[in-house]
Amino acid sequence: MSFRQMLHHSTQQPIPISGFYVMLELGSDYHAAAKALAALGYGDALTLQAVELLGFIEQPPTSEITFIIEDIQEPFPEHLLDVPGLVGELAQFINETSFVVQPVFALAASLAFQALLCSQQIKDPTNAWTNLYFLVTGRTASGKERGRSVIKKIFTKLGNRADQKEKKFYTAGKFCIENIASYQALLRKLEANNGALLLLWDEISKYLPTFNNDRAAHLAGIIPVIMSLYTSAHTIFMPLARAEKDTTLPNIQQPNLIIYGTAVLRNLLGSFSLDAIEDGLVGQLMIFCGNDNAEEQDLTYIPDVPETIIDAAHWWLQKRSENINESITNPKTVPVTEEAESCFRTLKEFKE
Repeated sequence: MSFRQMLHHSTQQPIPISGFYVMLELGSDYHAAAKALAALGYGDALTLQAVELLGFIEQPPTSEITFIIEDIQEPFPEHLLDVPGLVGELAQFINETSFVVQPVFALAASLAFQALLCSQQIKDPTNAWTNLYFLVTGRTASGKERGRSVIKKIFTKLGNRADQKEKKFYTAGKFCIENIASYQALLRKLEANNGALLLLWDEISKYLPTFNNDRAAHLAGIIPVIMSLYTSAHTIFMPLARAEKDTTLPNIQQPNLIIYGTAVLRNLLGSFSLDAIEDGLVGQLMIFCGNDNAEEQDLTYIPDVPETIIDAAHWWLQKRSENINESITNPKTVPVTEEAESCFRTLKEFKE
């Protein structure tokens, strides 16, 4: 009796495919052995029903991200676009000189720039500082770049002022960065400018997934450091102690990091890890959604940044030099109006 016959007449429970059987009966062809055993009734390969995938392909399940996008992309209240002072003037200039009409993008960029100017100089009665994290989202080539470009242009003009010829105080590289290579580099850049820094972060959604790489400690530490800096603005930030003496990271008094990031919304939401959502990073972000159907402007001439904006920026930055110790600031408390208090209460009730 062959091994096949012995197996067929066996009264024992079905047994796995044996290398011995495959070698003797089927010339070591495991694929043929599996089919032969299935034909004898062993296994359940022949009883499995084919799955019809066409229905899944034609009617895919609704993505939760779609609901998130629709919920975020509510129209921005138009009355909030009309802001007095430097914020409104700068936002108007950014929008009027952009190839795409995006007043929401312009407002976000203007707020980020004003937050940098005010950083470490003012706070509210609850000890809230201007270390704000902005993210503007829109389709590719929708006008997200214009605000970042204008901010860098302002620092270029400030640096060309006659009274800055020797000081070189207003270089864009002193106050702004456009990417992060490591959390160590971020902290050292903050320290170099006494804790005030604006991160002009383009295509942020491309970088967030790489920061979840535990094998690269210098990348994995970026998000935790950004979150810690956010909650340390009114005090002192003390980084993780390191064993190597020559790589000791600095303590930073009252760090005020401001982020102006840009991304395509769908890519941005897909780049957030579960930890980033649960641990609070998303809660620290102010997301501004632009109009993906915005009109384009046919610009044949783009004027220079108005001197009134340059003068206002100069005034704010000069205030920083009045501190006795540049690394330990003494911000003034700005009173909160009753109207603002009402807005805060409404927001608190909405969150609860």
